[in-house]
Amino acid sequence: MTTDEYAQKGMTLVEVLVALAILGLTVGSVFQLIGQTARFISVSEERLLARIIVDNVMVETLAHHERIEETQTLAELEFGGQQWTYERDFVATGVQGIFRVDVRVRPYNRDQVLAHATTLKAQ
Repeated sequence: MTTDEYAQKGMTLVEVLVALAILGLTVGSVFQLIGQTARFISVSEERLLARIIVDNVMVETLAHHERIEETQTLAELEFGGQQWTYERDFVATGVQGIFRVDVRVRPYNRDQVLAHATTLKAQ
């Protein structure tokens, strides 16, 4: 019998181990990608909710026609099933009757500001 008659009919142990290693790396990469995507979605949702709060606070501020004084307001609210803290500052601009309004929103008990807006408001 010649060697051609003993044609290989299966895979060697080394080939199986290499294939398993490649499969393991691929599956590990897919799981890591899924985890990163889940974290990104969570962070994006938080930032979106903070932007909505900033817009709402700014609209409320611009809609009220009360006398403006140079003040800082710190308030808490619940939105989107989460607790939030926002700061609203009225700062004199140097032009009589014109104030700068700054609004910053952060998750409750955290220091990181997730959304910020600034505008001008006339007295």
